Amino acid sequence: MAIPAGLAVMPPGAGLARVLAGIDVERVSGFDTVEVLKAAYRQSCHERARFLHALLEVGLREQFTGDSVVRLHVPDEFAPDEARAALVWSRRRADSAFDLAWNLHRRLPVLGEAMLAGQLDEPRAAAFIRWTGGLTDAQAVWVCERLISRAPAWTVGQLIEHIQRLVLAIDPDWAEKRYREAVRRRRVVGARTEEGTATVSGLDLPLDRAVAGCERIDELARACKRAGDRRPVDHIRADLFLGSLDGSFESLSDSEIVTHVRIHPFLDATPSDASADTPDLQPADNTTT
Repeated sequence: MAIPAGLAVMPPGAGLARVLAGIDVERVSGFDTVEVLKAAYRQSCHERARFLHALLEVGLREQFTGDSVVRLHVPDEFAPDEARAALVWSRRRADSAFDLAWNLHRRLPVLGEAMLAGQLDEPRAAAFIRWTGGLTDAQAVWVCERLISRAPAWTVGQLIEHIQRLVLAIDPDWAEKRYREAVRRRRVVGARTEEGTATVSGLDLPLDRAVAGCERIDELARACKRAGDRRPVDHIRADLFLGSLDGSFESLSDSEIVTHVRIHPFLDATPSDASADTPDLQPADNTTT
């Protein structure tokens, strides 16, 4: 099956959607499947931008104005709630999607326009949004305008590096200010996984202390291995981490910790062994935007 002429340069929209609907990709030659893939991706970026625009409009409408068009100039704290109810989303997912929509179509509209044109995808748009945080809107737009045409040729990681260079040229203290602001948000969170296990994370920790903590865990794990512990090193690290958290190692020297871990390993437990009362562990929200 031959693909339509001009598919490689066809802009996204209703026309491309009709063309793609008429292509049976299973009958397309190997070379042409790549063109179908790229065209479908352009269309998906376009549709994602349209969806986020609709989500934004829902959140910006004044309450009790269902029969008219009355918008808020600035969204309030309840802006994502209507979409959350309509789509049966978690609060976190709705908040995240609304924030993305606001940045795409209001704060940095050049990103929304590029997505609608199929020239930019969501991961790259999100990189622009995240890594221009802390700049003024005008400065952020300046960065986007200078990089957006080249962004499709870079991986997201490469794009981030280019964004950071421009941001530092605008504000040499940007990285330090961003670091200090992140450290002010430092916290420890615990979440219960779908398998009934738990994840405990320290977020936005001071780099030097976090590195020192990881190195200490590694050093003690290596000492356990040298002392004859034959378990996987990841299991040993996990035991050391848990023992440091729950007080098992209180007042113990390093050598005593190694002995304790070898003699009293945290054995694999069944769900029935764990307490059902875990008020500090919330179910993990693994939804995406």
